[in-house]
Amino acid sequence: VYNYPYPQTTEKILRPLLCKRMFIIVGAQNTLAWLQSKGFKTFSPFINEEYDNIQDPKNRIIAITSEIKRLCNIPIATIQDTILEHSDVLEHNFNLLQNLEKIEFQQIEKDLSWLNSKISPLRISWV
Repeated sequence: VYNYPYPQTTEKILRPLLCKRMFIIVGAQNTLAWLQSKGFKTFSPFINEEYDNIQDPKNRIIAITSEIKRLCNIPIATIQDTILEHSDVLEHNFNLLQNLEKIEFQQIEKDLSWLNSKISPLRISWV
């Protein structure tokens, strides 16, 4: 799905959020930006997230691979310390995901209510 023209949510995105793990997303351009727009927090600057801005799928996957290689060369103790330093972010993402369904339905209700207020004056009675 890294060459889709729009972000898409799958279990591969939800799993690290539920398991309170850091992540790199191999997905469409601006997937991280989309997650951030929903209130999720990501892990920059520890993870270089510039790959999310790359439009060309081939260049984006090259940037993702490069970042994964960079992270693999970081000592495990540093990674463990970084995870502990980001525990508040991991907890925030977990809690947000738990409430996301409610939040999304509330937004849909607001949008439908707004749409209904715009359409209602246009209704014509055919009696």
